[in-house]
Parts: sequence; C-alpha cells; structure tokens
Amino acid sequence: MNYTQQLLDIRNQLSAQLAEHFRQLQGAPPGKLAFQKNGGYLKWLRSEENPGGVCRQAILRKDVNQAQLLAVKSYHMEMAAALEKQIALLDGFLKEAASVNVPAQAGLLAQLTEIGVNASFRRERTDIAKTPLQGLLTPGGRGQSQLDPSAELVRLIGPAAAEAYEWFFSWCFDRYEYCQDHPEHLTYPAECGLKMRSKSEVFICDTLLHSSLAFRYEQPLRLGQQIVYPDFTILLGPGRVIYWEHLGKLLDQRYNSNNRLKISDYIENGYYPGRDLIITCEDERSPLDHDLVTAIVGSLCKRFYSCAPFSPTKDRILIMPSFH
Repeated sequence: MNYTQQLLDIRNQLSAQLAEHFRQLQGAPPGKLAFQKNGGYLKWLRSEENPGGVCRQAILRKDVNQAQLLAVKSYHMEMAAALEKQIALLDGFLKEAASVNVPAQAGLLAQLTEIGVNASFRRERTDIAKTPLQGLLTPGGRGQSQLDPSAELVRLIGPAAAEAYEWFFSWCFDRYEYCQDHPEHLTYPAECGLKMRSKSEVFICDTLLHSSLAFRYEQPLRLGQQIVYPDFTILLGPGRVIYWEHLGKLLDQRYNSNNRLKISDYIENGYYPGRDLIITCEDERSPLDHDLVTAIVGSLCKRFYSCAPFSPTKDRILIMPSFH
C-alpha cells in the first residue's frame, strides 16, 4: 500500500477546500466586522486599518447584508487559517515519510489519523441545513445572549457557522463506551455529574469543565493489542486529542509497576509524555498540586484556541461530558 500517496490524497483534498475558501474571499468587502454595545443591543461596525490608525464606521440595521458579508468573510478567513495549519502538518509528515520504509510510513499514517487531521476533512460535506447543530447556532439557541458579540457573529454568518462548529460539537456530543472495571470505585461526584475514582480526578475534571475544554472520562484507547482507559481524553483541535493520566497511589508498588508498563506502552505506540500524554502524580506525603493542574489546563487552552476557529469560553459554550 502506498501510504505516501494516501497522505498526498488527503493534502490535495485539504488544498481544494483551502482554495474554495480563498475563492469565497475574492470580492469580499474591505474591513472587518466589529461590535459595540449600545443600550440593549449590539451596534455593527466596519473596522478598517489605515496609516492614521483604525477607522470604524457604523453599519445601519437596514444594511444587514453588509454586516453578513463581513461576518462570512471572517468565517472564511478563520477556516482558511485552520486549513493552512493542517496542510503544514501534512507536509511535515510527507517529508518524514519520504525517508522511512513502508512499515514506518504506516505508523506515520496511523499517527496522523489519530492526532493530526480531522476525519471530517476527508469526508464529503454534509447538508449543513439539516445538521442538528443548526438549532444551536440560530437565534435563541444554546449559549447565546442579546449582548454577546460571538453569538451575534454566529447569527449573522448563519449556516456557514454550523460547519465551523461541526467537528467540535460532534466530538462533544458523540457518546462512547467507558471503562466498566470496578464501578464500585466511582464514588466521587464531579460538578458535571460524573462520578470518579478519586478527589484528585474530580479536581482535574472540574478544572477542565471551567475552562470549557471538551473532554471524556475513561474513554478506551487501543495501544497495540490491548485497550487502556486514560483518565481524561481532551480535545485540542480538529482530529487532535491529548491524554491525561493521574497516578494517585505512588506508594503502592504493584500500582507503580503496572503504570510503568502502561507508560511504556504509550511510548511504544507513539504517544509521548509532554506531547501526547500528560502525567500527574501524588501520594500520601505529596498531594496533587492544584496550581500545577490549573497551569496545565491553561496551557491546553492556548493549544486549543490556536487551531479552533472559535473560543468555547468566549462563545459561552459549556460542555458537559457524556457517555454510555
């Protein structure tokens, strides 16, 4: 099997989508859409930079088409930027694939599928008007406010915004099979309603929840011939996740031995601590550092916002993890 050709096919598809966004930007009106609070509603503004500074001009409500054109322009610019990042990632894999043998190429393709390119980029575009996300992105939908600029932007963009949000919401609301080992140990409730195996897991869960990062608890992951259940699987971008393992019983020798083998399995399958895997530890003498958890989640937020065409926090999106 020609794995390099598969990567090239994916790149060609992304490039075609990028070209379409650039085509849509041709003839777009100058400037950017901005908002200003004015009593009980948001005033629309056209913002343009010139040598003398930033010039802002009000857009009247009767000229809603102008505001919509600028909103759609913002959408296409954000999507183009996200696609350019995906293509740059693919180019890096292609360069590496050219210098390795076929089995190694297969590993690169598997890694790319797992952490790099969103599967939705490779499937045919669905009819956005029929997507269940439409109800979330129209006036009166979830997380929208009369004075929320992000919600106003979504209302102006209309169906185009549904596609930008699709990968995020589909990951958040897709159900998954969770770990069913020792359910009697799931005794610590988190704010989202899930029950967890330790108070430290609850703190990590609540910190993730407050950050509005999307995550799953004990979702299965195949490592070679075995299935493991990372404590948390966290969405970082289209098709990209990072895993979080919390080791809470370091004084237990058998526990330590099992986790050493598990971490070795992660590494052998291409999941490296610091890049694809977060590991935190504690024991009775040294409890979990809450400031460290907060710092880690803050770093993950920066990684997420760098490749997402929107911000869940700014868009007032609160995701409760679900499973079955």
